[in-house]
Amino acid sequence: NGKIEYLGRIDHQVKVRGFRIETGEIETVLTRHPLVQDSVVIAREDIPGDKRLVAYLIPGQKKQALDQLIAWQTEYVRDWQTLYEQSYSRTLVANDDPTFNIAGWNSSYTRQPIPPEEMRVWVDTTVSRILSLAPQKVLEIGCGSGLFVYRVAPHCQEYWATDYSQSAVDYVEQVCSTIAGLNNVKVRQQKADNFTGIPQGKFDTIVLNSVIQYFPNVEYLLEVLESAIATLSSSGSIFVGDVRSLPLLEPYHAAVQLSQATAETTVKQWQQQVSQSIASEEELVIDPRFFLALQQSFPQITGVEIEPKRGDVHNELFQFRYDVTLHLGKPVEMEKVTWLNWQLDSLSLTELQQRLEQEQPECLGIRQVPNQRVQEALTIWQWRENPLTLATVAELRHELKQRLAQGINPESLGELGKSLGYTVHLSWWSSSQEGCFDVVFCHNGSTPKRSFAIPFTQNNSITAKTWTDYTNNPLQGKLVQKLVPQVREFSQEKLPNYMIPQTFVLLNALPLTPNGKVDRRALPAPDTASRNVEIDFVSPQTPLEAQLVQIWSEVLGIGNIGIKDNFFELGGHSLLATQVIYRLRDIFALEISLQNFLEYPTIAGLSKMIEVLSSVKEPQVSTTETDEDYEEGEI
Repeated sequence: NGKIEYLGRIDHQVKVRGFRIETGEIETVLTRHPLVQDSVVIAREDIPGDKRLVAYLIPGQKKQALDQLIAWQTEYVRDWQTLYEQSYSRTLVANDDPTFNIAGWNSSYTRQPIPPEEMRVWVDTTVSRILSLAPQKVLEIGCGSGLFVYRVAPHCQEYWATDYSQSAVDYVEQVCSTIAGLNNVKVRQQKADNFTGIPQGKFDTIVLNSVIQYFPNVEYLLEVLESAIATLSSSGSIFVGDVRSLPLLEPYHAAVQLSQATAETTVKQWQQQVSQSIASEEELVIDPRFFLALQQSFPQITGVEIEPKRGDVHNELFQFRYDVTLHLGKPVEMEKVTWLNWQLDSLSLTELQQRLEQEQPECLGIRQVPNQRVQEALTIWQWRENPLTLATVAELRHELKQRLAQGINPESLGELGKSLGYTVHLSWWSSSQEGCFDVVFCHNGSTPKRSFAIPFTQNNSITAKTWTDYTNNPLQGKLVQKLVPQVREFSQEKLPNYMIPQTFVLLNALPLTPNGKVDRRALPAPDTASRNVEIDFVSPQTPLEAQLVQIWSEVLGIGNIGIKDNFFELGGHSLLATQVIYRLRDIFALEISLQNFLEYPTIAGLSKMIEVLSSVKEPQVSTTETDEDYEEGEI
């Protein structure tokens, strides 16, 4: 129409702190790093008046990069092994009931031990599922303190158990030697992917409970499953329990961060903490559809059960985790089920009860039942994406209390079926971020079959995707910790100071426009860039605090750390905390535990704790001093 629209510079030249910079020159240098596949550099002003360069990196696929990733994967597994070895060596001690040692089971919300009565429900319901498979020859991979060994082994001919912690193996062997009926248990110390010495074609049941979240990636999981299948006889089952749900990963982190934040935390700060927490997730989290897709690689799998956790308990183990049973060998038959849709058919619990009482169907299935367990977390996540016009976390919590619980508790359906003479089967195979589940009521008089051992047919086959599409990347934190410092040092050698990016962000892929070019406007804001926007930054005041800041910076892969910053809000987690602890032990020769770190997650708190421990180790107290001479909390 004769008008000219100015789109901007084609060479992406920017002006930062008085310097005119061509970002393409920086990108060229960064991409030369052997572990970087691609990069984009832009100037951002997330904090008013603070314009800075931000580099977005895509980790490489070159041979050198892949070799380095393998090395970091090995280190990741070793970190978990070391963490649990340390934990078990300190906590696995005899108590009133040595068969119920739940040391180390802490809540993500409070970082405190999960109540024993809740753990008892978790153990009992899991044991019930394993025993429903009628196991006789069992291999358990990752037995821990033996919670399932002691309860399942008495019903079996043989029970083999492995764990990568020698302390756990020693404990289980000790307990088995003192309790009658456990002389059929054989315990071995070896990693999950090590099947050396384990007989092939021997077992009818494999158990991996609350284990696979510590695997470094989906390829490692596939290797373990392939080896596990080889140890099964011609037919059998693999029980994979306590799997964390990928569709619910974001609601989980939103709820946890809201629980942990102080009342004065602003909504913006909370949003940033949620993003950081998701990005630094340290465990392998899996989409339930992964287990249906397995049949593409393992045709021996004839059916799959994917079930939400059973039990009337409200904690993360029951909200965001599920159990899977893979059936191999024998073809799986499925009951003929009449299906309704809870939402499309506008069902209610009262209407469902009336239908079961009046029609007494042999099998009735309901799809898309809203899950009460996760409704609160889903609401919180929606606030993360579309925040209310509220200022602080305290206001969010008040708003949350005003909302009535929605959805159906899965256990309510179990109790309903039991009262009317029905066996209730739950399924989560179609789980989405809405958290809905399916349920089937089977009349107790009907032929007992596994209604939710889904047989593989053309109707329920899964569209082929890459395996990584079904999981997160738990090595992301390791990449940030290892790769970012390398790239920063590399850029310092090649570029003048004013061209070195202040912040580096790792992405799996660059956002693209419809015509295939990098969409620079869609690049996410770095979480660390604005974490101190509305809180006071306090620099280190003592040599000890400065030393701790240096250690944290190297472990977390970030700079600009203040003594009041919370380690876990900066993206830290238990594995990284363990690395800090090892360094502190080497430097100060002090016994510092992970629990100490959880109690003192700031530089200020940690430095005071170290000073107190150092004074206790080498007391400088005169013989005339008494307990009253110490201030409260100093010991």
